[in-house]
Order: sequence, then C-alpha cells, then structure tokens
Amino acid sequence: MNVFCISPEMEGVDNKTETDAFTADHMVLPKTSLSGFVSNLDIAHEVAISESCDVLALLTHADENGVWLSEKPYLSAMDVARYAHILGVKLVYLNTCSSPEFIEELLNRLRSVACDLIYYDGQLPDVEAVTMTVLFSAALADSGDFFTAYERVVLPGSRYHYRTAHRGGRDRAAVSEGALRVEVDGLIKRIEQLSMVLVMMLLVVVIFAFIAYQQTETIKGQIVDLRLGVAELRSHVDFLERGKP
Repeated sequence: MNVFCISPEMEGVDNKTETDAFTADHMVLPKTSLSGFVSNLDIAHEVAISESCDVLALLTHADENGVWLSEKPYLSAMDVARYAHILGVKLVYLNTCSSPEFIEELLNRLRSVACDLIYYDGQLPDVEAVTMTVLFSAALADSGDFFTAYERVVLPGSRYHYRTAHRGGRDRAAVSEGALRVEVDGLIKRIEQLSMVLVMMLLVVVIFAFIAYQQTETIKGQIVDLRLGVAELRSHVDFLERGKP
C-alpha cells in the first residue's frame, strides 16, 4: 500500500523507527521524506504533487490544538481532513497523543471524505506507539485490510480506537467491548421485562388460587349446610314414622 508519512522530529518520539517499519512493508510517500524539520507549508507542497495514497500516517505529538509540527501553525482537524481528501486515502493513522475535542472535530471532518481513523485515546507512551506501528504495518501488508490488521494487533482493553467515519462514526476499536455492553444492557432489560411478566403472572395465579380457595370454602360450607339439612329432614321423617299408629 501507499503510505503518506508525516514524521517531524520530536523530542521523545521515535518516529524514525515507525517510518522505517512502513518503508519495509509498503511504499512510503512522499519520496522526499517529511521528517526532520516539517512545516505545514512543506506538507501542503508534498501533498499537492503526490500520487494517490491509501494511508495518511501522522507520527508525532498532538493535543487539543492539533497535530504538532516543527513550527506553528500545527495541523488542524480541517488540515488533516483536507490532505486526506486530496491524497484519496481511506485511513488516517493518527499515532499520537490525542484529546477528545480534537478527535471529535476530526471525525466530523473525515465523515465527508469517507475515511476511517485509528487513534490513541490519551497520552501515548513512545514504546507503545512504536510497537503499534511495527505490528500494524506488518499485519496490514499481510492482510491488505485496515480493520483486519488492526484487530490482529490491538488487544482488548487497549486505548487504541478504530473509527469508521464513513459509516457514521461507529467505534470499531471497542466493537467487542461496546457490543458486549449493548448486548448485556439489552439482556438486562429483557430480564427485567420478563421478571415483570413473571411477577404479574404469579400475581394472577395467586389471585385465582385465592378465589378458588374462597369458592372451595364456600362450597364446603354449603355441603355442610346441606348435610345438616338432610340430617334434620331425616330426623323429622323418623319422628313422623314413630308417631304413626
């Protein structure tokens, strides 16, 4: 795959190893590497003359203000989405720290260009960033599918996320966790509904049992009264028979 890498030199970021990983497994663009000192103007120039790509890889720092470069202005969410659109990529690989505000804005921008997003939620340790890129690059070369590669290398509970922006922003990073949570919540609701039904049915059974019991007691009383009436009638008959001449 063609991977457009942006990897400005940053303190505490071993993005050379990450770029080397992509280079070993894919065609890395631009051919004049966007590493070392990188400005927004440098990126705009390389994007304008680049061939189409599959992945836009951002290997640097980021915060709520955008993706860090060697100098300001940093890359805004609008910049990232615009470059993704021009390059024709289907995945933005944001292997940086991130903030919820920036990710939310970026997702909103990427929805218009049918582009998926991989990002890390929070402060990303450098070792984890390098490990992720090395493993993901190899898995992507083997599978040829973004999400399949992602699933192979990201363990449950990881803070990496895969968002399918072109399908409404569903979080595929948390597919198993999120789907399980939804399924459990649905199951709990069904159990609660079933419990209510069972309680109502039990209440109906108790009411009918009580009514049946009351009716049984009434019938028993009527039978006793009937027996007493028959006994009394017999005594009258016996008395009358004894009184005959």
